[in-house]
Order: sequence, then structure tokens, then C-alpha cells
Amino acid sequence: MIGTTLIDSSDTLRRWLRDNDQWPIFAKPSYSQQSVGCHNFTAYRATDDALLTASGEAIAAAAFIDSISGRVKRPYYEAAMGYLFQRVLVPHPDIVALLGTTQISSVRIVLIQDEHGVEIVKAGSKLAGGESDTDRFDERHPAGLIADVSLDNGKLGIAASMRGRVTHVPRTGAALGGFQLPDWQEATALCAKAATMFPMLRIQHWDVALTDHGPVLLEVNDIGAIGAAVSQRILDA
Repeated sequence: MIGTTLIDSSDTLRRWLRDNDQWPIFAKPSYSQQSVGCHNFTAYRATDDALLTASGEAIAAAAFIDSISGRVKRPYYEAAMGYLFQRVLVPHPDIVALLGTTQISSVRIVLIQDEHGVEIVKAGSKLAGGESDTDRFDERHPAGLIADVSLDNGKLGIAASMRGRVTHVPRTGAALGGFQLPDWQEATALCAKAATMFPMLRIQHWDVALTDHGPVLLEVNDIGAIGAAVSQRILDA
């Protein structure tokens, strides 16, 4: 596991990336949207000073450092909020068997809270379609899938790709409808408990990874309705 290290300069970061021997690592901004600035780095290649990604890219280390230090302005990303380097999570074996990839997929759990408590109102899943850096679902990541999730039992319902509804995973042929997400009760309980840490945030959109070591909270979003609405339109098409 990567220890907690504070990196406070571009030079320190450059040395850390070159000397790090714990690959892969997941790199993400503390504040961002739409997976901007997120990378699943698998190795550092000294011959051309490049960072290799799960999606097959080779990114020049200098260009990456410039992109996260604020030298290069990017939409949806605030460099002043900081950047995180984390260990790469491994999906639950049932999800690996379903999708045929070890790329992490996530469940979006939407909840509301007030003085009377927490209520989960909606859930959906983004399912990784191959070896990529994230489980992003858009035109740039056409292999990804989305699916509705039953709040009652955590089973997948209607699913879709960017081209429309699907019933089976293209990569494995496994049926999507009725697939039981592992550790569902634990995942919803974890979100409900975490919600109380942000009492003034009345509507919360939690992204949860269902891993080989149980549910792990990835992040919480205060705004998520637009993406959910777009996904719903695809499912209803």
C-alpha cells in the first residue's frame, strides 16, 4: 500500500514518480468533474521519461506534471485543491467474471438527508467495458455500460451502451439483468453512514467501488442530476 506522503513541489513530484516502485497507482484531482485529470498509471518508463496508463497511453512525465500543477488550464479542474495518488482497487471477483476486466466499476448511490435522517432514492451503475483509466460513460469511452440498480436488492435492471439498450456484456456474453451486485447492503449502509459527515449537504451522490475487500467510497458529488438524466434518456430510448 502506498504510504501517506505530502508532495509540495513539481520537483518533488518528479522525483517521486521516477523513484516510485509501487505500481499501479490511481491518480486523480481532489476537485474535478467528468474524470478530467484521472489516470490509472501502470508503470514509469525511464527510457523516454513517460508514465504508462491502463488504457495504453504513454504520457510524458513533464507534461503530466505541468497539467496538474496549474501551468496548463483545464476545464472542470482546480489545481489549487490538490491532487491524490492512491492504490489501485481490485473489483469483487463476481464483477470481474461478469465484465471480463479488472478495471474498477462504480455504483452511483443518490441520497437525501434532513433532520429526520437519510433516505437513499436512486442507484445506478457504470460498468467498465475494457482496460481503461476510469469507468467513464460517454462518446470517448464507447465500451462502457450503464445499468439501473434496484434499491431493494442491488440487482441490475435495464442496461445500455452508448448505442442503446443491451441485455448481455459484449466482452463476456454474461447476462446483465438480474445480476446481483455483491455486498449491496453493506454499500448502502456505508453511504448512509458517510452522509452524516456532511449534514449541510442535503442531496449527495456517492460513487462506490465494490471491491475484493468490500465496498469502498470513491467520492461524493453535490451535483450529479444532469449526468443521471442523460443516462436515463438513453435507457428510455
